[in-house]
Amino acid sequence: MKFQKDNSEVAFTQQMKDDIVAKEVVIEEAKEEAKILVAKQQEIGNKIKEIMEPVIDRIHSYGVLTDQLDRIWHDIDEERIQADKISANSWYMSIKTVKNENPILANWEEEIKVLYSNTVFSTDPTSSNV
Repeated sequence: MKFQKDNSEVAFTQQMKDDIVAKEVVIEEAKEEAKILVAKQQEIGNKIKEIMEPVIDRIHSYGVLTDQLDRIWHDIDEERIQADKISANSWYMSIKTVKNENPILANWEEEIKVLYSNTVFSTDPTSSNV
């Protein structure tokens, strides 16, 4: 019967020990670099948030684009803004044509709100907070 030599207690050479230490140093340096990168990413993220918050607040404050365009049209129609109201190809005339061809009740939003208040629906379909 042959016995195999027990190699469980192999002595590390100084070179092997130095290699292990060097690799541990590299690992620690990589961890430190990762911490620095994470901190920089968080700093950049916070700066982006700081810059974008007023932009987002402004966008929400403007309201729905269709409402903005409707206000502009009414300002032109009531001559608070001077614009070409005669030319067939003007923005004002194209919107006026749409409005004339698709008339709506002046108080349509109020009527919808009243109807919804008498139903089981909990959200207001005319609300811009969708």
